[in-house]
Amino acid sequence: MSREAATAVPRVGAGLQSHCVSVVIDDRTIVDSVSIPVTPGRLTALIGPNGAGKTTLIRVLAGVTPPTSGSVSFDGEDWFSLPRRHRARIAALVEQDARSELPMSVEAVVALGRTPFRTLFAADSPDDAAAVRSALASAGISHFAHRQFDSLSGGERQRVHLARALAQQPALLLLDEPTNHLDVHAQLDTLELIQDLSRTHGVAVLAALHDLNLAASYADQLVVIAAGRIVASGSPDAVLTAELLRDVYAVEATILEHPATGRPLIAYSPHPPQRGAARGEPR
Repeated sequence: MSREAATAVPRVGAGLQSHCVSVVIDDRTIVDSVSIPVTPGRLTALIGPNGAGKTTLIRVLAGVTPPTSGSVSFDGEDWFSLPRRHRARIAALVEQDARSELPMSVEAVVALGRTPFRTLFAADSPDDAAAVRSALASAGISHFAHRQFDSLSGGERQRVHLARALAQQPALLLLDEPTNHLDVHAQLDTLELIQDLSRTHGVAVLAALHDLNLAASYADQLVVIAAGRIVASGSPDAVLTAELLRDVYAVEATILEHPATGRPLIAYSPHPPQRGAARGEPR
């Protein structure tokens, strides 16, 4: 992927803050009193087993799902009191397995990221066109901009949805499994791009990741969620321990040092124990 950025001016501010956020659906607590910051200039990885509540939490932070209790703010303003269009100018969400059944070109799907900045029936502005070109280049998909979206593979579609989010030029980027369906090269490219957006351009990034070694390699901070509750947070070095992996994931592992980066590298036991009760049920 090109390292051409979809945003050019570093951003500063408080970023996104959640305080004691809970989500209860059908008498089941999906997210339980979660307080986390998503800070400008940092890539935060949200990790945890299937059913831990990662997707629900990301949808709350994106403003899609209101919390049952607790509060969310962005740069000190109540997140859910802001008009939806205003939130869409701040935050971009890339969902897991996001789909579009409309017969649209890749370029047209990416251009949907400019919707919050357009007036009704207005033609694309030069700024819109430039943002779309930059997003296509950053996601490495300029060469198939004119293909039909519904003809793409799962990995190609995932990159298109990332480009759509980049076209929004967000101050806050929320991603649910952004490396889903991608091959190894594309996974690394995607995370390098996201890391660059946070560090160089000040975007506040929260990404839910299943691959703990990818999270350890690229994240500035890890937040571990299990059964809807935050059980650990901090740097990869501080969070990723054999004990935590045993308690949260019910696996035995040895934590090594990556020979190139010095970051944690997880070697799993080939014979993990029976899965424990730490895994939550809801998404």
